[in-house]
Amino acid sequence: MLLFAVLGSAAFTFVNAFGAWVTQYRRRWIAGLFLAAAFVLAVAVVALLYRTRIALWPLGLGLLLTVTGSLFHALFVTAHVSWPNHLLRLLSAALVFAAAWYALP
Repeated sequence: MLLFAVLGSAAFTFVNAFGAWVTQYRRRWIAGLFLAAAFVLAVAVVALLYRTRIALWPLGLGLLLTVTGSLFHALFVTAHVSWPNHLLRLLSAALVFAAAWYALP
């Protein structure tokens, strides 16, 4: 369970870093949102590796920033929201958080 949470958080970190790189010249504030999510999730990955319960706070914040940044990117950059994709992203973020919740002591 913990391995799934760590790998899922790391995957979200890389996706957010890529999202920040892609949107840096279009909408800087969305790129900043992606970059903040990547930073907070990187902190959460390290905290998860130390198996501390405090890791749930940065993980939850980073996943919330991920979902929000993705939705804002769809609304303001591409001007097309594909709801099944966003619901799938929200579900995968919830699964990563639930795995961390149950894996930590």
